[in-house]
Amino acid sequence: MTVYFVDEDFPKLYSWIVELEFRGFVVKPLGDADRALEVLQHSDSVEWVIIDVMLAASEQANSRYREERTDQGLITGLTLLNDLCELRPDVFPRKAQLLTAATNRHPFVEAHSLAERIGIELTLKTDIHSPKDFGDAVEAAMAVAHARAISGED
Repeated sequence: MTVYFVDEDFPKLYSWIVELEFRGFVVKPLGDADRALEVLQHSDSVEWVIIDVMLAASEQANSRYREERTDQGLITGLTLLNDLCELRPDVFPRKAQLLTAATNRHPFVEAHSLAERIGIELTLKTDIHSPKDFGDAVEAAMAVAHARAISGED
């Protein structure tokens, strides 16, 4: 199964990526929201996507994810997920998981609210103490999504 991982801090998350690969996943990193939108909007094989809530806002003039639209990067991942839900309702939100280390009340509340409203898992980086914990959190989110799909909740 392919897992797209939208986060800009890949050097810090290397052990988490290795854990997913150890579990048999093919991990495809996407380091910014514009690239993620381009890839995920057109991919025929989106199986699971992990999106970090706080991605840096783009400074590119033609970016959809500039500071004014993403609250200076505090909610870039949420903006990306909303765009994906609109553009790819066949895939999103049911194949997505949010990830955050937000300590600021605003992005955490926004992420929690969106995750609850669209029925996906929000994983807190502060709850992840090892690569194994991360792998367990991803597999648990996938299991919840699968159960929702079977029960017709999605």
